[in-house]
Amino acid sequence: MKKPFSAAFVLLALLALLALLAPPAAAQVKTEIGAVGTWIHSTSTTVTDPAFDIGVKLENGGGGGLLVDVRPWKIVSFEISGFFTRQSAAITASGSTLVAAGRLDATPVVLVAKFHFLGDGAFDPWVGGGETYVFFQNLHDAGLDAAGIGVVTVKGKAGLVAAAGFRVGFSPHVSFLADGRYLAVRPDSEAASGSATTELKWNPILVSAGFGFRF
Repeated sequence: MKKPFSAAFVLLALLALLALLAPPAAAQVKTEIGAVGTWIHSTSTTVTDPAFDIGVKLENGGGGGLLVDVRPWKIVSFEISGFFTRQSAAITASGSTLVAAGRLDATPVVLVAKFHFLGDGAFDPWVGGGETYVFFQNLHDAGLDAAGIGVVTVKGKAGLVAAAGFRVGFSPHVSFLADGRYLAVRPDSEAASGSATTELKWNPILVSAGFGFRF
């Protein structure tokens, strides 16, 4: 059974809603939508058999995302974003590939509260944190079938997010966006062959850049 969104995620959503409804801030609210390209790097390899140094390795990959940032105050904003990422996967032994394991497709939905420490200027750096829930596609490849492993189910998982980035305004309505996000997410996986459930050390870093449009 998939775990529900945590209390922290719900709290951030409520804060964003209250910010939108607060009468003193209503006239100051600025909304920006953006589209970005994304590079993804997973920070570790999951060792499934220490005796033979067997593990699951994910290669660097790519993808893209869409975001909506709501800014009720000059120094605080709330962003909800969705990404699609794809990485090649392999079963390894001592760091060398034994069996190709197909591609891991992931769709993180991210909610972040941002602190803009220079205010709302042309150059606008920020730091933030929040939560994510990630939907995964299963791993499947002819190599997995040949090895008797079969389809590997990867279950959706919630986790924490740490983020930092900046925006550069070209005009009142158009900006360049760039950021980095660390997703503390370790999804559970299970092979069709009936092996024990394994927690994948996914924990990726997403680096994104693109353009925003404010209204």
